[in-house]
Amino acid sequence: MTRAVSNSVLVVMFVVLAAVSADAAIISYVNDSAGYFAATGGHTLFVDFETDKNGSAVSGTTGSISGDTFSDLVAYSSPSQSSTDVNIARHSNPSGNPVLNEIGPLGTWDGILRWDYVGSDYWATSFTGVEVEASTTIHLYDDGSLVDWTSVGGTYVGGTGSNQFQFFGFVSDAAFDAVELNGDFYAIDAHGSTSAGVVPEPTTLAALLGMGGMGLLAARRRRKAA
Repeated sequence: MTRAVSNSVLVVMFVVLAAVSADAAIISYVNDSAGYFAATGGHTLFVDFETDKNGSAVSGTTGSISGDTFSDLVAYSSPSQSSTDVNIARHSNPSGNPVLNEIGPLGTWDGILRWDYVGSDYWATSFTGVEVEASTTIHLYDDGSLVDWTSVGGTYVGGTGSNQFQFFGFVSDAAFDAVELNGDFYAIDAHGSTSAGVVPEPTTLAALLGMGGMGLLAARRRRKAA
């Protein structure tokens, strides 16, 4: 499968705050990076898929790559293919915007993309999703048991040759050590998490739940499968 990509950036301002039941473990900030970072205090782990765990550049040539390439602290895999490899691609960008690597489930970019944290629990995770639909789900696990799951609330609705970038941030009131995304033909091109030892300031988190203005930075690009 080959991905050829071109970028143009569309900035749209609006608010989406996912509804969460009283007994759910996940509080979700969708398309609101500022609110997410204010709540979490920032990432204690960040992976952009541009370099490997030793700091060497990763080419991003379309194909597969071992999921433990990027970090000693987190490993990615493709459970739907029973593989510890993931897909990788690098989108071209004649518009002059950043050229970035992206990863997704091995094979046809469908199914489950999983990441397992090594030696630490986390309570918040975020990623830049590419072509993530509303039906895509996220599941959080701890010691092999499900903590909670939810639909991610993606806004991509399909369309030939069109991609959409979208920020997703999830905060849990219970620690987790693994995450699974499950969807159709999607990728992520950046991923960050906040360890369970970093606790948000309660009034900040409460205020964010009542915020009325949040933003979306969306970028569209063309992808061609061959």
